[in-house]
Amino acid sequence: MVPTEEEAAAATSRSILELLPCAILIDILSRLPLKTIFHCRCVCKTWLHLLLSPDFAKAHLPRSPSSLLLQYPSTERKEGQPNDLFLLNQRATDVHHANAKMKFILNLNSLNLCYYELVDSHNSLLCLSVIVRAYPVYILNPLTGDYITLPQTQKRPTEYRSYCRFGFCPKTNQYKVVRFIPLFPTPVTLAWEVDIYTLGLDTAS
Repeated sequence: MVPTEEEAAAATSRSILELLPCAILIDILSRLPLKTIFHCRCVCKTWLHLLLSPDFAKAHLPRSPSSLLLQYPSTERKEGQPNDLFLLNQRATDVHHANAKMKFILNLNSLNLCYYELVDSHNSLLCLSVIVRAYPVYILNPLTGDYITLPQTQKRPTEYRSYCRFGFCPKTNQYKVVRFIPLFPTPVTLAWEVDIYTLGLDTAS
């Protein structure tokens, strides 16, 4: 079967793009709007891996528009209720304008979150910690909906809740989560142990 002109042109375009070095392709794709980037993830596995790579994230971040993350303070949120994290409409040039709109950015119910703490955010990534004894911690990309769950601590839980902090090291381009875990208290004071998680290594030190 003879391909049509459109099919032949598409095949030629794909072959040309496949010849481009990854660095040039990343530079081109990082200039596209976010919605177009989502569509590009479905082109092929090569593009998907490229768009999920740290190199692409590093190139796209300074070119992406700034957005306001809003959290509605609610101490009575129950499971099944809408989440209370919003992203201000990026197209609204004035946050006080009547056309400025907010939209849900996370389906927290899918993560089985009821009471949680927004720990911190770095380079468009959010760190959420659930306020329960198990203390699960999530790192989320609110724009794509992708998330990872940190490994559970192997320490024995106590009646005291643990705490965590989320940070980014520009020297190593690594994200780290520091978790402070209370041990059983001594007669004088409370002892702590610290776990440090490096994202991408799935290890704690």
